[in-house]
Amino acid sequence: MTTVTVAAAQMDIGFERPERNYSSAARLAENAARRHADLFILPEMFATGFSMNTELVAEESSGRTPKFLESLASRYQMYVAASYVKIDVEGRMHNMGVVFDRDGRLIHEYAKIHLFSPGGESKAFCPGNTVPTFCINGVRFVLFICYDLRFPEIFRMVAKEVDAAVVVANWPGTRQEHWDCLLRARAIENQQYLVGVNRIGESDGLVYNGGSVVVSPGGQIIASCASAEDILVGKIDSSIVAETRQAFPVLADMRLGTGVER
Repeated sequence: MTTVTVAAAQMDIGFERPERNYSSAARLAENAARRHADLFILPEMFATGFSMNTELVAEESSGRTPKFLESLASRYQMYVAASYVKIDVEGRMHNMGVVFDRDGRLIHEYAKIHLFSPGGESKAFCPGNTVPTFCINGVRFVLFICYDLRFPEIFRMVAKEVDAAVVVANWPGTRQEHWDCLLRARAIENQQYLVGVNRIGESDGLVYNGGSVVVSPGGQIIASCASAEDILVGKIDSSIVAETRQAFPVLADMRLGTGVER
């Protein structure tokens, strides 16, 4: 099998209101399951919004948010991806992207590398330093988080190893055009699908307009959401990625790591 049906939850996140957000996420997950999603994706820090209140948002791997995600995955028999603030064994806090499989097992963790210093994230959390990948139905994925989208180097680093990149975000409407352009740019330059999952609503003085999309390896928008709470469903087909790269072999001509100097 070379296809994965993704369902992106474009949700209105209540700032520092996890109970409300769990309820919204559960309702959207049920919708995604009815639409036969293989992979259900929630926005960045879906349980609390983009809060630096570490006493509220930080959890261990056995905390309520990862347990909630595990239960969604096993209940609806679909992969579930999201992010939450994880406290590691050394007491450091990370904005952690996670993926649970259909049986509720944790199969993937990614600690956000680029922390949003204008919002105080770099003072509250610690950055990651690795870019792992994961696979569903033979389709290869990488997961990034919000501000990472502005740094093409990490996308290029794993471009040959993946068919699709997922970006979960709390991206404000004041920079909506940047979100729209950068998602398409990352897809085009790496000849891969880009799934952008953003939130909507108002939170901590900011307005969020959504704009969740699935972009094809050629840069075409094949599924999108308006600025309302909704489920975005799209299909990722690794055979299309292979055909795109064979027809126009950009990545084969890449010269990174070959001793090229300025």
